[in-house]
Amino acid sequence: MTRKIHARMDVTGTLVALAPLHVGGVGEDPEADLVLARDGQGRYYVPGTSLAGPLRAWMANRVDRDRQPLLDILWGFQSEPRPGEDADGQASALFLFDAPIENTKDQDGGSQHAEDPPARAEVAVEIREGVGIDRFTGTAASGIKYNRAVLPRGTRMPFHLTAELKDGKNLDALLFLVCEMIERLEKGDIRFGAARTRGHGKVVLEQATVRTFRLDTRDGMMALLRWLEDTPQRQRRGGAPHLTPVEPGQGDRELLDAEGGRTAGAAGCSPGSYKRDLLVRLGGTHPVELVPRPRLSLEIDWEPVGPLMVKAEGEGNGVDMLPQTTRDAPDNSPVRLLLPGSALKGVFRSRAEWIVRTVLPQDATATGDKRPDFLDQVEVPLVRELFGTRKHGSEEEQGGVRGDGGSDTSSTSDRNIDGDTPSRETAGPAPRAGLGALTTEDCRSTWSTSRETWESIVSADKASLEARSRNGSLLPFQQAFHVAVDRWTGGAAGSFLYTVLEPHGGAGEKPHGEPGSIAWEPLRLEVDLCRIDADHQAPALTLLLLVMRDLAAGWVPLGYGTNRGMGTIKVRNIILTGHELEPGRLKGTWLEGHPLTGLTRIEMENGDLSNLPDDIRDHLEKGWGHLGTHHRGWQAWVEAWNGLQGPTKRGEAR
Repeated sequence: MTRKIHARMDVTGTLVALAPLHVGGVGEDPEADLVLARDGQGRYYVPGTSLAGPLRAWMANRVDRDRQPLLDILWGFQSEPRPGEDADGQASALFLFDAPIENTKDQDGGSQHAEDPPARAEVAVEIREGVGIDRFTGTAASGIKYNRAVLPRGTRMPFHLTAELKDGKNLDALLFLVCEMIERLEKGDIRFGAARTRGHGKVVLEQATVRTFRLDTRDGMMALLRWLEDTPQRQRRGGAPHLTPVEPGQGDRELLDAEGGRTAGAAGCSPGSYKRDLLVRLGGTHPVELVPRPRLSLEIDWEPVGPLMVKAEGEGNGVDMLPQTTRDAPDNSPVRLLLPGSALKGVFRSRAEWIVRTVLPQDATATGDKRPDFLDQVEVPLVRELFGTRKHGSEEEQGGVRGDGGSDTSSTSDRNIDGDTPSRETAGPAPRAGLGALTTEDCRSTWSTSRETWESIVSADKASLEARSRNGSLLPFQQAFHVAVDRWTGGAAGSFLYTVLEPHGGAGEKPHGEPGSIAWEPLRLEVDLCRIDADHQAPALTLLLLVMRDLAAGWVPLGYGTNRGMGTIKVRNIILTGHELEPGRLKGTWLEGHPLTGLTRIEMENGDLSNLPDDIRDHLEKGWGHLGTHHRGWQAWVEAWNGLQGPTKRGEAR
């Protein structure tokens, strides 16, 4: 069945990765367990479905329940059929085109090129390692080791969205929603692909251009045909690097108008300009009020006290263990040291588990050699709300929440933005599956060196490295020798000599930028408050602040070799920032009148939590560290959990 189309909107631009990006594919790769998606020509690409899913999820979480029919118009739907009747439904009005990655280079060094590629340096695919740590033994867990191929930060890919709409009372609201979604893409607020809470998938839309065409007038139809004919497909579906963004006031950018039949034409304009003109025509009234998504972000300014690194999988020619590194796209970008978001999140999760197990009490149990045992081991109450959990049972048992790491498709107001919704989880039922509330970004060193210099270090033999260590040209690295001592002879044990290329920096080193100093970017975390049930938010936030307290106190080392003197850090400052917590936007929600309402920015020098405002401290009511008196909310949660478990359940692990 055909449908009437009166207007068409095209949005083009370039998606630029601000973090590693992984969209999984099929096939085998000797270098990686989790491979990247390839199209029919063998090119790495991001399928249109992998773009549409997160965009639809973002819009579903931002549109209130009574405006959900707008989602059905834009994204399509299929209802459950009634007995004796066919299912009702509608195809999506939005089309997301595949985004091929141009000039990428395989792990073996081979290049792949899209048709008519632009002149730019190649993009090298990176391999990220992942391993689960057994909470009982402190060693690698059985069956929890994997490699993931990722496209590096700086990767560029074309973006092209087409909306085919018909006239009606909802046209302005639909256009407004599309513009809002595109603006959020321009701000980098929508993530794509896998491991989004572990520092992956953050992209930003650059050089975005909106073009609108009336398809029920001759002028509008001719304008579309001329654009399609005059603009090569590569430019239509990428925008960059060939398209020049149209500044406000330039070009023919008249709005869609059902009465006047006007057209924006092929010149286009920026999404912000289009939305502003739309609101002017509507008298400044927003046709759709978006539901706020309150968030808290933490930025931790820190420095290493001694050697600090995450161990790379490979070895050097003259050294056994190397620090993990990364390079931005293109391939000629400098080399930087890397603390992956997955490694940082694992450290913070382990500390949070340690805290919760202490107060419940609940010991970690031995896992044996089975992967499910490890997954059961990390199922710690309250920790799973912050850091995520696997799926248990059917989706119906989980209240419709997806267990594959995706976002809910129900509206935010229906889930936990209003205080009337019952909690999905009290102290004892099965945990809510899916993404955790906490996102941890990759942390890179501000120190960098050229690819050629780094490769010369990796390929140097032991004698060359020793000579460079003596003359100081290896700084800020040190070739460290380690050996196991035979307990019987007191001499060196056979085959237990190994070397580590240790990076040094921080306090006592030379000024930043000079040899002998490695500085790092701030650690960045974000908490999505809507992913935590309202009755668990105070305990969960308190738990996160306790982890930050321990980090600032030097009790949470980072990276490799933390039991052998490596990974100690010093926290200089913690900045807590609130997002979408403006009082006017939270009226009528559970956050109205909450101490977090109106929070903008709080600085905690040296990570001292006593710098928190009194009303927030009173709300948390913590008795640990610097947080004042005993926390009744936390204590109630602990007592509820222990009461549900019973004395036998609580003590069986002990």
